Amino acid sequence: MASLSYRLTSQGGRFGEEPVHWPAQRDDCKAAVRWLRANAEELNVDPGDFVVWGASAGGHLAATLGLTNDAPGTTGDVGEHTEVSSAVSLAINFFGPTDLFLMNQDVTDPPGSTIDHDALDSPESQVLGARVHGRSLAEIRAHAEDPEDPWPALVALAQSASPVHAVAPEHAVPLFTAHGSMDKLIAIAQGERLHERLQALKLSSTWRPIEGAGHGFRDDIYLEAIQWMRERWEESK
Repeated sequence: MASLSYRLTSQGGRFGEEPVHWPAQRDDCKAAVRWLRANAEELNVDPGDFVVWGASAGGHLAATLGLTNDAPGTTGDVGEHTEVSSAVSLAINFFGPTDLFLMNQDVTDPPGSTIDHDALDSPESQVLGARVHGRSLAEIRAHAEDPEDPWPALVALAQSASPVHAVAPEHAVPLFTAHGSMDKLIAIAQGERLHERLQALKLSSTWRPIEGAGHGFRDDIYLEAIQWMRERWEESK
C-alpha cells in the first residue's frame, strides 16, 4: 500500500510560484502512480495491478483517476516519469464530490449541510482557483453559457474537476462508490449522480448507499469494498 500526497489549495507558494488549484491535485496523484510504476521492481509491487481508493476529497480524486486514467489531456506533466502510464485497474470512492456545479442543489433537509459549497471561500471554489481569480463556484455556474472571458475556461475547469463530466468512457475502469444518506458535507445525491452517469454510459459501476451513515463509515463497509476489489481482480484473470 502507498499513501499519495498532493498539493492543497492552502499551500500556494510552498511549491514554487505556480498556483495550487485544479488540476494540480489530479496531476500530483497521477504523478505518484507513475512514480510507483517506474519504481515497481525496486518496491516489489505489480505495476499492472494498481487500485486507487480514497474518501471525501480522496474519493473525488480516486474517481477522477479511475475514470480518466491515461486519457489525453488528463495526465499532467508533474514528476520525472511523464512517459510512464498513470493508469489504474480499479477505483473505490467513499463519499467524494462528483459534480461541483450541483453540490448545493443536491443538499436535502434532513440532513442539511455544514458547508455553503457556492461560497467564495468554500473548498470547491478554492480548488477552482478562487484565490487567484476571485470568482466563486456560484458565479462560474451562473456564467455557464457566457462566451466572454474568463467564463468558458472556468466552466471547463469545473467540469474537468467533476467526475460526472470528466469521465472518459474508453479509459474508465470499474468503480465502487459508497455514500452515507446522512452526510452533511457531501450530499448522497453526488454519489448516486455519478453511478447513474456511469450506468448510462454502460460502464462498470457499483453503488452502495449506506442508510444513516454520515461522512464516515463502519469497518464492514471497508471489508465490503475489499471483497469487491478481490472479486474484480479474479474476474480479470
